Amino acid sequence: MKTLELNFKEKKIPLFLGAGLVFSTLFIEELKKYKAAKIALITDETVFRLFGEKLLAFLKAGGLEAALFSFPEGEQAKTRETKSLLEDQLLAQGFLKDSLFIGLGGGVALDLCAFLAATYCRGVRLVLVPTTLLAMADAAIGGKSAVNTPFGKNLIGAFYQPESIWVDHNFLAELPEKELLNGMAEMLKMALLFDRAFFEELKKRPPVALDLIEKAIRLKQQVVEADEKEAAGRLVLNFGHTIGHSLEKLENFRLGHGTAIALGQIMESRLSMQLGFLKKTDFFEIFSVFKKSHFPLVFSQGISPALLKEALLFDKKASRGPRFILLKEIGKAVPHSLSIEIPEAVLKETLVWGSRRFASKTDLPIYETTQTKGQPTLHL
Repeated sequence: MKTLELNFKEKKIPLFLGAGLVFSTLFIEELKKYKAAKIALITDETVFRLFGEKLLAFLKAGGLEAALFSFPEGEQAKTRETKSLLEDQLLAQGFLKDSLFIGLGGGVALDLCAFLAATYCRGVRLVLVPTTLLAMADAAIGGKSAVNTPFGKNLIGAFYQPESIWVDHNFLAELPEKELLNGMAEMLKMALLFDRAFFEELKKRPPVALDLIEKAIRLKQQVVEADEKEAAGRLVLNFGHTIGHSLEKLENFRLGHGTAIALGQIMESRLSMQLGFLKKTDFFEIFSVFKKSHFPLVFSQGISPALLKEALLFDKKASRGPRFILLKEIGKAVPHSLSIEIPEAVLKETLVWGSRRFASKTDLPIYETTQTKGQPTLHL
């Protein structure tokens, strides 16, 4: 086991990294240090079935008073409505300021639980237990929390730091391909922005290797510690997400996050090339790595360049037009990318190229999921 420490202005956060950490006496002992009157274990229905019931029983066996709250899985459920329903259930069960919330799951569960913790009784203590590669390497690090709206992804949220983060490698044992790709996309993003050597490692080795996860965490750690609340430098982490988030929204979140962000990174890399920053050889290498990593690079034919451009205007970085993080080379971003105004003709050419290259003739998004209907559920 390793313990990393995230150092922010107002808080130092321990991050426990290893295998078998969560179902251990160490986890119980650390939770008891918070002296919480009650613990709310919050997760989605899929993670509830896989790990939630077992973890709830483990907490109770360790002498902790806990209840489990679950909600429908998927980005479609990461809404203000779900948050409100969870708040009502928590209040009805007597959870107050002296409670501890544990966010268990992937990026959706952690985003939603952290935003819930940030506003509940004006803030309660939070512990994050990521169970997917994406959540371990990216979503759990940095304090971002948010919900989606009909206008776009992650437009309502807050910065809220947990008390601790538990990266338990055992959760990845049976990770499905979709979740593997979600994490791989974010790890490739970190490599493309900051570390050519890390990019080369990801080309050769499975991204679930513990040392590669640690490398992704440390790269993100450097950025978020320097700019905790996205005043400037942290915005670089949005590479690939300007287009990627727009694709997710236009597909009503039926497109896998990893695929959307992979498409975004390819198209924004091409935009960097068209603007004269990125060499053609680097662009082709980036494109090749995403293809060889088996991302299903396709989106619905109905998403026209005009429709995609309109969606880009709802990106949270937009200011009198969409703004993009641009690449100078593999491992290095263009300084002050967001201050560069993109000529409309260049942006249009990139969006047209993407539509011609990736739009599916069948209009069937890859990894389409059926949204579970229903309200959050309390499990005592």
